[in-house]
Amino acid sequence: MSRLNAFVTLVLLACMNISTAKADQRRTPELVREFTSPSGEYRLLITGHDDWRNPRPSAELSRLAKRAQPINDAWKIDELPHRLGPAAALVFDDGTVVLIDEWVRTPSPISLMVIDKQGIIKATHSFDDLAKVSGKSPAQMVESAKQGAWQSSPPIANHDAMSIRFFTDNIPILLNVKTGKISTVPSSD
Repeated sequence: MSRLNAFVTLVLLACMNISTAKADQRRTPELVREFTSPSGEYRLLITGHDDWRNPRPSAELSRLAKRAQPINDAWKIDELPHRLGPAAALVFDDGTVVLIDEWVRTPSPISLMVIDKQGIIKATHSFDDLAKVSGKSPAQMVESAKQGAWQSSPPIANHDAMSIRFFTDNIPILLNVKTGKISTVPSSD
């Protein structure tokens, strides 16, 4: 009887280790992700390397010809600070790029990053910056998050005004894409 118990125990432990290993695996993004501007004139490629053994991807913005072939590279960043790349990106028709959060869903020092069409980082805003502007505590932001570590609803881009409205715990935060500044949105807006 004790041999049978030992065997059953080993089988159960083996099953637990397999399921625990699967639970511990982190979902990684595709090795190449593509984001385009509304007009289709600009394309951003986020590229992972070495099957994500290097967690820092590269980013490349290209200006496209009519047939979606690159006519020139606007810029390339060899190593983004985002672990496994940004969770999302928006590309504007003037070539400005906004990287949103990190793929890894944790409060991040790079929750928002604005890069101009020359590849110059104009602004970076951390999770703590967003908490300060919103007037919400980090705990409230995480508790209400339905998207990423802090967004309570999907962002709304206004491509004409070059702005993006984000929501954290239902407080609207406006990112001015031209200046890179963040502010709360007046309630009458």
